[in-house]
Amino acid sequence: MIPIIPIIAGVAGVVGAKKGIDGVKKITGANKKIKEAKSIQEKAKNNVEAINQQTIKVLDEVGAKELEILSGFDTFADLIEKIQGRPTFEMFKRDDISIPEFTASELKEVSVAAKTALANVVGAAVGYAGAYAATDAVLMVAYSAVSAATVGGAATLTTAEAGTAMLATIGGGEALAGALILEGLSWGVGILLAGFVIDRTGEKLGTNAEKSYEQALKISDEASLIYRQLNKIKMNTIKFKKYLLKVEKKYDEYLSRLQKILIEKNQWKDFTTEEKKATENLVLLVGLLYKMCKTQLIIKGEEKNEVNENDIKDVIGDAKKIMDSIEV
Repeated sequence: MIPIIPIIAGVAGVVGAKKGIDGVKKITGANKKIKEAKSIQEKAKNNVEAINQQTIKVLDEVGAKELEILSGFDTFADLIEKIQGRPTFEMFKRDDISIPEFTASELKEVSVAAKTALANVVGAAVGYAGAYAATDAVLMVAYSAVSAATVGGAATLTTAEAGTAMLATIGGGEALAGALILEGLSWGVGILLAGFVIDRTGEKLGTNAEKSYEQALKISDEASLIYRQLNKIKMNTIKFKKYLLKVEKKYDEYLSRLQKILIEKNQWKDFTTEEKKATENLVLLVGLLYKMCKTQLIIKGEEKNEVNENDIKDVIGDAKKIMDSIEV
């Protein structure tokens, strides 16, 4: 008679071994899936962090430059006030270009406030200067001045609004707790027991891996949207910065020109046609810079912050018109 117990044990061992092999395959596949999920999620996170830093950087550069420009307006105001019998700024306006109204005294006030704000930028947190560009440098400067007067000292702006559209975060997805089983699993519990445990573990881990993978893909899609939005803000800001620097350079040239003129004369009636034209161009450039510094680069939407593409396009268009008319 053939012993039954050894046969049963042998069959159980074979079944257990097969279950173990199947389980190992499931665990291996699940482990691979989890690694892929982690890789997708990490890549998405790194991409967003990189573009976020780049966007904050360029906004900071523009914000600091706007403060620098505004802080120097007192020099222009002092020069223009030296001209006796000068026409009003309104006479220098161009019908086809919208330039905000301003007075010499207003420019001086803005300049003083901008100097204080500019001093605070040095050593400030990343994104501090970007808050000026993201919102409205002139408005932020005014806020700084009011805050300083209220607290009796230099204003310190919160950086919560700095680069308002940039501070999106990527979630971590579901916890991959099942992955811990891979590290703690013991193989020294016998073929039969180990086989069934491994098989069940493989099934559970496989389910977790699929969920984690789906979550990672969802995060990746959301990160792609954030990336494109940040990149759009970055590219529009770079374009804005390009024209801001061009206008500032031309403004510096005409400011220097007026300084030289005033060394010899200060009566408007004594200015030559060319000198009057140069002064007119300078006033236009100041108005343009003033408008550019008032341009809000980022606007708040209901669900997310967006680049103020229309206003940026309009002010760049004005810059082109004025620069072209001056170059003629």
